[in-house]
Amino acid sequence: MSDDFDDFELDGENDLANVPTSSEPDAGTYLVSIAKMEKKARRDGNGNYINVQFKIEDVLTETAEKTIGRSVFDIFNLGTEALWKIKGLIIACRGEEGATGNRIPNLTNERLVLDAYIDKFNNTENLRTRKYRTAKKWVGLTVDCTAEAEAEASAKGDGAAAPKGDSQAEVEI
Repeated sequence: MSDDFDDFELDGENDLANVPTSSEPDAGTYLVSIAKMEKKARRDGNGNYINVQFKIEDVLTETAEKTIGRSVFDIFNLGTEALWKIKGLIIACRGEEGATGNRIPNLTNERLVLDAYIDKFNNTENLRTRKYRTAKKWVGLTVDCTAEAEAEASAKGDGAAAPKGDSQAEVEI
């Protein structure tokens, strides 16, 4: 790559004044999928943390629709006192049975609902996540996970979907 860079004009009618800048999504409740999980060492060398990228798949209101497709990032400290946060994430994705033992599963592509809020620290504002919940009850602007969950339960035949027919005699036991 060359160190010398000369000014040049953009092609056509493009004007940078008319191009919106990217910004973080607003605080709110989102249906997300986990796009990436990375285990990293802390800078001070005292342990590790997990950096998670959540991709917004759906929102609750039309005013928030512009955030679909954007990402929200958060850090999960792996210190003993902070494991409650990663445990909540695992439970939202895999249920209580997934949050046992001493292994953190790869949750990439898992869907969940989260609340994002603005965290103010040292005169800076950052979007953070909290209140992780299963996606099975989500009904948003473009996605209805309740219908997906019912279809999945029906396909598995686990009885979670309502039985069809007029009488109890038609229900297999």
